[in-house]
Amino acid sequence: MRILREWWDSPEPPEYDEPKELTDTLSVDLDIDTTIKMNSQGIYRFVGNFTNDPNEDSIVYYTDKYSANVGGIDKIEDFLVEFLEDFILDYPDFPEEEGLYHITATVYLGFDVLDIYEYSEYDGFDGYSDNWDSEIDGSDSTLLFDPEESEITNFKIERV
Repeated sequence: MRILREWWDSPEPPEYDEPKELTDTLSVDLDIDTTIKMNSQGIYRFVGNFTNDPNEDSIVYYTDKYSANVGGIDKIEDFLVEFLEDFILDYPDFPEEEGLYHITATVYLGFDVLDIYEYSEYDGFDGYSDNWDSEIDGSDSTLLFDPEESEITNFKIERV
């Protein structure tokens, strides 16, 4: 004889008060199209946006596995500048004369992402299985730059 369990016979699964902490990766591909200004001491600074995309400030980046929103260009800008500066310091034909220079390159940045949280809430038993609603939040995530997963290709610099 086969006995069917009714939904009220099923024990309630535990509710999660604390969110589940997740880790993920983030891959960012950028086509750099920017200008630098070199002064007489050989010190340079970036002028304007990094790409020729007029919507650069509104682009949002999502992690690779969980699609967690980790923010926009402002979240990765410091890593991008530091990576470009390290590359420029080692670039053999980098000009040292005062003036404006146009730079183009393809930049691949890799990050490990920490502090992503999954908030789960029990949504009940539908007669077949337990249902959970969950939401992934990466708004307060921490990015760890991974130089092994990052590279700069097609780097070109010319005087403007």
